[in-house]
Amino acid sequence: MPQFNRHKITLEDLATHTSGLPEWPSNIWLNNTVGHFKPNYDANQLYQALSNFKLTRDPGSHFQYSSFGVGLLGQILSLKTGIPYEELVKDRILNVLGMNDTKITLSENEIKNKLPIAHTGGREISTVVIPTVLEGSGSFRSTAADMLKYVSANLGLIHTKLDDAMQLTHLITHQAITANPMNYSEYVGMDWRIATNYGIEVISHSGTLPGWNAFVGFIPTRQIGVVALCNCDPQQDADMNNIGYISLHVAGLKALTANTEQRYHTNTGHEK
Repeated sequence: MPQFNRHKITLEDLATHTSGLPEWPSNIWLNNTVGHFKPNYDANQLYQALSNFKLTRDPGSHFQYSSFGVGLLGQILSLKTGIPYEELVKDRILNVLGMNDTKITLSENEIKNKLPIAHTGGREISTVVIPTVLEGSGSFRSTAADMLKYVSANLGLIHTKLDDAMQLTHLITHQAITANPMNYSEYVGMDWRIATNYGIEVISHSGTLPGWNAFVGFIPTRQIGVVALCNCDPQQDADMNNIGYISLHVAGLKALTANTEQRYHTNTGHEK
């Protein structure tokens, strides 16, 4: 593992995107073409990229989103447990929440009849495949219904043995400098973005691959959440990140207005 001033990268650094690692390993691209993964990229190549990378700051000191880092975390968890990453997530999370349509490996029938086609600028493109050794960085496919189960669990609307662990992921660990449509102050938790205006927190995560983009966000104090999934390009077609934030903002305003009216009528003896 690379070090800086004898400071080592920790598992928490990987989970909070403060490791100092870049977005992707430098040797992952086919023919050095960014966006085209080497189909046979393996652990040896991953570790070579890791050992050759030179950190420029102390791990844990600065937020910088890294698919490399979170993919490496998935690899470490898989090695530690001796269980393939997909099976590990299925056993620890998906089966607990009943997320039966969330998976990495799809059957031929699912690919043919359930998986949409990726689009960029209105045209169909092939879906890129993230190498298995880094599949923790974004290989899972899901549905809106399954992701709403995940949001509901994070909101505490359904209770499972994951409750305490989920709440820990919501805790602010570092300040982050990212953009959001409401211009809220931004922080990071365990792989969650946490936007706040010091009166309300919006917890979210978004992700993109060529021809795909997705957003999941929720406001714990208002018990509302939004899932937005699109087989389209965020630059040329529609940006689910901004749409998700705006949806949460609008839904939050409506909820706040409704609650205020409810309290008013209750206090005046004219409850509706």
